[in-house]
Amino acid sequence: MKRKFLSLVRVMAVVAMLVAIVGCGAKEQKTGQSETEVTKQGAVQTTQQSQSDKRIVGFLEKNEVDVYHVALNSAVTKVLKKAKSDGVIADYFVMDGQSDPVKQNNQMEELINMGCTDFICIFAEGEGAVPIVTRAAELGANLVNVDSMAANIDDYEQFVRVNPDNTAASNMQADYAMSLLDGGGYCILSGISGNMVAQQRHNGVREVLDKNDSWKLLDEQWADWDPEKSVKLMEDWLSLYGDNLKVVFCGNDTMAIAAAGVCNAAGRDDIIVIGIDAIESAINMIENGEMNATIWQDSNLQATTAAEMLIELIKGEKVDHYIEIPNTLITKENVDKWYAGQPE
Repeated sequence: MKRKFLSLVRVMAVVAMLVAIVGCGAKEQKTGQSETEVTKQGAVQTTQQSQSDKRIVGFLEKNEVDVYHVALNSAVTKVLKKAKSDGVIADYFVMDGQSDPVKQNNQMEELINMGCTDFICIFAEGEGAVPIVTRAAELGANLVNVDSMAANIDDYEQFVRVNPDNTAASNMQADYAMSLLDGGGYCILSGISGNMVAQQRHNGVREVLDKNDSWKLLDEQWADWDPEKSVKLMEDWLSLYGDNLKVVFCGNDTMAIAAAGVCNAAGRDDIIVIGIDAIESAINMIENGEMNATIWQDSNLQATTAAEMLIELIKGEKVDHYIEIPNTLITKENVDKWYAGQPE
């Protein structure tokens, strides 16, 4: 029987009025429990549980929209909630970055003003996150970067990054296509051009197939992780390339689901469509023979590990700078492995 994901329930949205000298206006602040409130003076007051030697964690989410990051957010918050309950941290605050690096930089300052001493971050964009990492280093704070990396995260050995090798993931996509076909025309649907993860997932396909003359790149487009753009591009490719198009490599499952849907509607079940992320709707399509494969980068393991590493740092424990999450190819033949790995 399939295990279903628990729906992410966001609770406790508190609007804080800050003083005029801060100049920030009303700001959204979310906390794991109701025991923390932002005063009119903009200061964070906690109950007696929160003493000066206690730690407050700031969690910068990438967004609260796409399925993969919703799962990451949920797993991180679960660990932080337990750490607060156990008295390891005094509190935690969550900010929705809305996939905007400028917003995330502003939110970092908000979290600092709220008294946050430690940070866990899923960044919207690699270069855009550089000031956030630099700021944390200046503060002497602990920081764990999960999933999407900041461009300068490896400059700071004291910080931790927890993520899969995204180039290896797209290498795996290409290897899978080569195991099914001797060659042919292919297209690539990539994410946002300035996003490091999107670039790595794009480059990994080319890294493998550019070495093989039997494979021909027909087109590659940055679809911004957007299913509507992916549908339009897929329709254009079917019209332009017809039977010459054999494989579509997608930088995430949202785009892959869109591309596979167009192929299925057009009766082109001969086109191999491969995604990355292993979200539940993609798994269902693979199981039903409507999509070929995806790469599983266990979001629960990734986020739980990252949050636990931050707690270890807070306790004063030594943690490795880089913790790699494995990539797993999921096809119809081994889809049960994915179901077995889902949280209860």
